[in-house]
Amino acid sequence: PLPLPPLAAATARRAQRRVDNGEAPTDEVEDEWQRYSLQLDRRHNDALSAAAAAAANGDGIAQTGSLVVTTAEARPNAYIPDDLGIPKPYGGNAPFKPSEAGSTMRHMRKPNPREIDI
Repeated sequence: PLPLPPLAAATARRAQRRVDNGEAPTDEVEDEWQRYSLQLDRRHNDALSAAAAAAANGDGIAQTGSLVVTTAEARPNAYIPDDLGIPKPYGGNAPFKPSEAGSTMRHMRKPNPREIDI
């Protein structure tokens, strides 16, 4: 390894001496650690206050215990325990829900049903 310049060697020795005494290596590192610690505390307090506000407002997030936001529709049997023996809500014939039309559907004509004259 290449030898360190005298100033860098003195700084490294001073930092090692401070670490051996249980202190931060440099004042800049100590300041950075203080900022990081305050940021962590602030995030923790914000999360606690948001959870308390959600519980006070009666939001679904606090009631379900989940912080995941979803747009999926809830299944009818999602909260029924399996040991009750309740049958599946639709059996094998779940209702058909077609997917949204894709971008190529704009080229298709919409059906015009003819009236039936009797």
